[in-house]
Amino acid sequence: MERLGLARSDSRIHFAQILGMVDNLTSALGLAGYNASKLVVFGEMREVLPWLLRRVEENKDAFGSQASELEVLRRELYRRLRRRS
Repeated sequence: MERLGLARSDSRIHFAQILGMVDNLTSALGLAGYNASKLVVFGEMREVLPWLLRRVEENKDAFGSQASELEVLRRELYRRLRRRS
């Protein structure tokens, strides 16, 4: 963005991630002055889970250095599924 002469807060550029996935990156972007948002996924677990799993699969390379966050995600999914039964 700097090379292109775009301000960090340029209203045409936004970074967005799913809440709970690499939150530290979103926080760092926001603190650095970029437009950073979190997507809050809601709905019935049986409807939302397939979509979330596709996002994880699509972005598995991005999680390489964030392996600990994948374990947190797995635990949270397990906790929520166990609570519903």
